[in-house]
Amino acid sequence: SIPAAWSVKSVEVLNDLSGKYEDCANEFAVTDSTRQDAAGNDVAYKDYTDRRGYNADVRTIKLTIN
Repeated sequence: SIPAAWSVKSVEVLNDLSGKYEDCANEFAVTDSTRQDAAGNDVAYKDYTDRRGYNADVRTIKLTIN
């Protein structure tokens, strides 16, 4: 989850074989959510959910923010 006010330029995953990052934005579902901050104000978020269908806990994922 990241604040919706932030603009995501790219979503990439590290290819363990080549050592290079590759675009994987289409492998994530993006949904909107709202959470409250400490003062009780609503803050909009974008939630990125991996939908590749296998355990990706050991993958390095990089979000580039504008």
